[in-house]
Amino acid sequence: MCSLGSRSSISVFEAKSPIVSKTISEIELSDDCRNAIQEIGIETIGDLDSKTEIELLEQNGFTQAFVDEINNQLDTLGLKLHSGSNVG
Repeated sequence: MCSLGSRSSISVFEAKSPIVSKTISEIELSDDCRNAIQEIGIETIGDLDSKTEIELLEQNGFTQAFVDEINNQLDTLGLKLHSGSNVG
């Protein structure tokens, strides 16, 4: 079947679509972390799929503590941020 070829392009987030439609406000994050996420235009868990940890850390005011907090919450949903550390 043709659909098997496209299966490899499905991300972890797409495979768990009910979860990805949740807004950031639906997961337990500190107000500072939630505000930092929303300030860079991320509104849903699915929006996080387009960002790596490194990209988040490059944003003004975004800290490693926020990345850790996000990863801890995503872990409870069976998800995680892309590390973006595949360079070298």
